[in-house]
Amino acid sequence: MPKGLINFLTSLKSQIRLFSFLSVVFFTATIAMTAQVFFQIDKYRTTVNDNLRWSLTQMERDHLQFILALERVKSADTESILQAKLRYDILYSRVMSVSEGSTFKEAFTLSEPQEQLQRIVDTLDDAMPLIDAEKENFFANVTTLLLLFDRLTPLMRDLSLDSIKAEAKNVAQERTILASRLRQLAVLSLLLLSGLLALLYFLWLSALSHRQKSKGNLITLNHLQTILDTSLDAVLVVNKDGTLLESNLAATELLDLTDKNKAAININDILSQRLDNLPERKVQANDLFRFCALGPIRSTDFAAQAINSHSFPIELSAKIASTAGNTVCVCFFRDISRRLSAEEAVAHSRDEALAGERAKARFLAVMSHEMRTPLQGIFGTLDLLEETPLSAEQDRHLSILQSSSTLLLNQVNDAVEMLRSGNTNTLVKKDTQFNFCQMMSEVVLSASPTAHKNNSTIKKVPSKRKVGDVEGDQEKLRQVLMNLFTNAAKFTVDGTITVEAARVGEKDSDWVEIQITDTGIGIKPEDLPRIFDEYVRLNEEDTGTPEGSGLGLSITKQLVQLMGGEIGVESEPNEGSVFWVKLPLPAVNQKSAVSSKVGAITPKENNFPQKILLVEDNTSSRVVLEQMLSNEGHNIQSCSDGETAVSYASIQNFDLVIMDINLPGLSGIETAELIRDRASIQNPPRIVFLTALAALEARSYGDKEGKEEIYTKPLRREELRGLVAKKTSKTAVDDRSAHSDFDAQTFHEFRETLDECEFENLLDCFRQEGDDLIARLQDFEGQTPKDLARIIHQLAGSCATFGANAMQAILSRAETAVADEDLITARNELDALPEAWKLACDALDVLQNQASSKQSHFR
Repeated sequence: MPKGLINFLTSLKSQIRLFSFLSVVFFTATIAMTAQVFFQIDKYRTTVNDNLRWSLTQMERDHLQFILALERVKSADTESILQAKLRYDILYSRVMSVSEGSTFKEAFTLSEPQEQLQRIVDTLDDAMPLIDAEKENFFANVTTLLLLFDRLTPLMRDLSLDSIKAEAKNVAQERTILASRLRQLAVLSLLLLSGLLALLYFLWLSALSHRQKSKGNLITLNHLQTILDTSLDAVLVVNKDGTLLESNLAATELLDLTDKNKAAININDILSQRLDNLPERKVQANDLFRFCALGPIRSTDFAAQAINSHSFPIELSAKIASTAGNTVCVCFFRDISRRLSAEEAVAHSRDEALAGERAKARFLAVMSHEMRTPLQGIFGTLDLLEETPLSAEQDRHLSILQSSSTLLLNQVNDAVEMLRSGNTNTLVKKDTQFNFCQMMSEVVLSASPTAHKNNSTIKKVPSKRKVGDVEGDQEKLRQVLMNLFTNAAKFTVDGTITVEAARVGEKDSDWVEIQITDTGIGIKPEDLPRIFDEYVRLNEEDTGTPEGSGLGLSITKQLVQLMGGEIGVESEPNEGSVFWVKLPLPAVNQKSAVSSKVGAITPKENNFPQKILLVEDNTSSRVVLEQMLSNEGHNIQSCSDGETAVSYASIQNFDLVIMDINLPGLSGIETAELIRDRASIQNPPRIVFLTALAALEARSYGDKEGKEEIYTKPLRREELRGLVAKKTSKTAVDDRSAHSDFDAQTFHEFRETLDECEFENLLDCFRQEGDDLIARLQDFEGQTPKDLARIIHQLAGSCATFGANAMQAILSRAETAVADEDLITARNELDALPEAWKLACDALDVLQNQASSKQSHFR
């Protein structure tokens, strides 16, 4: 039996309810049974068998009188004949009453009595013609009638005896039924008495229990009164009309209440509501009960007025209580004047700190622009220098310059990213495909020097469920992990920092959990809830606390939430801490990972010279970009302001316009609008913006319009090549030969990066992707734009990885057309895809055979 049912049955209240119910049931059954007994007794007074026996006796009597009348018939005596006929009619009527009535049928269920009665009826019917005859004939038939009706005498006697037997049988049955009903009535009466006694017993127990509870409630009430009197919070019990029913000692002292003035004071004399920039409004009793109607209220927007004293802010907690039909409101409140003053001081200090941080952020924004612009010149010059013949010493110096420049750029990016992370509205999630384990190794390597300063080490714990290739925001994840490693390294001296990452949940789950565990100083339990707040620095009383602004973990949490994940911490003082991060990082299948295995290899050459307008106000940056583009074989026209760019675009057509977004005079956005307004509708130029700012109001503009491409300075050579190669003319694609369609150097670099087996698998996947797309294009109209864009984008990335430039160009133009919902242009572009795919497959076969022959030669 369930435990809950057992507890229910053993409770006193349930037992009282149970026996009360049983008593009602037994009482009802007893009344019903008594009524049945009286009904049965009353039935005996007018039994059906009595009526039947009387009827049969009368029928036998009428039969004998009819025979007697026949014997008295004389031939010439008309009166005796009429008297005989009358007796016949009486007998016939009596027999038919018994035969057609229900009494006889109810009393005799056997067929024999019914057959006897039927023979009597038949005899009467047979005698009817003789009875109805004339006087002379009737007299002649008297002898026949006597013989006929003498035969009925035994039948009449048998029916009378059968009625007596039936009556005896029915009386015995009814006596048995009555005896059974009386026994049932006795049992029910006994059960009713037992139930009433049990109910009386449990009611007695209930009375004892209630008496004990009353004593306990009285003790509890005394304890509660003591608690309220010793409470530091003021307590008031308010009636519906606003009068004060009760108050504790704290309320009496805080409000200067006395026994004399308490009765005359209303709640509106004490309580008022504080409104922003408005006078205080007294709270009426109806307002207080209305506030509490939907549930308890807890608010600091109220003030209390002491008797003949000043008003002070309070924290009010109120709730409606109903007892014995009386509804009251219980109010707890405390004076929060000191707390508000302290909070105001803290808020003032916080505002000052935030103002300083905002000033610092503005400074960083300006400095990022001033630093990124010259960095464009530095990186461009280094890329150009790398293409010139260099001695070994010069090449070594060049490597040092490139490394130092990259480090400087990363530091600028980190500073600007901190600025952007200060306002999550400016953060943009950029998903890419990358190898999680490789990225983790790079972060561990970067964080190791910080740990070594404190004589600590960082260890990676292998996981059974490896993460592998994933899709997500690699840079933000890198920053999250770097912040957590740095935080752990700062607070861990002579210890160990371990990191473990694994997929969690079901087998194909997208969620990855990363745990970073340190053996550092740990975090106090009271500090854990605010560990991710801004400007929080713990253990500040400790002079050995590492330096920091207290923003690292706050920024980390914002970045994790931006990526759709969760972050938390578990810690014990002097034992260490465990920071964990859960992020949705979908696994990338082998097909999609083709382009990510080698870091999205970009073709080193652009096969399609374009006419490019370069608009850059910084001289060094303009010169470097112009030289880099010229080296790629493009026709370059450059200028330093928007007005000149508009005039150039008005007199000649450009394939591409590369423009700084911050120009003197006309801005880059305004210049682009003027160029588009004056450009040819059939062949508008593609416009790409450059910027050195990361806050990027222009980026939101570009996303909103769906037109602009914005790149952040500085641009490396490969990035510039990718920028230019994103769109080429269809004619140039159609005119290329099979060998120019394919970048053999990219193919061989990719092959050398991977082992032979893995490369063969990825190459097979690439071929399968191409075949699948060609097959699906047979039903172009049956594809949704979303699915079409996805498969085109996936194959385009693989084409770039293997060096299939012609395929990539066609797919890029088709992807752009699908994104612009121009399905006609997309269809026209994709019509050239089967031939380009055939040429790409031929080139793959040639290059693969060359590589295999070379490998066999070395063996």
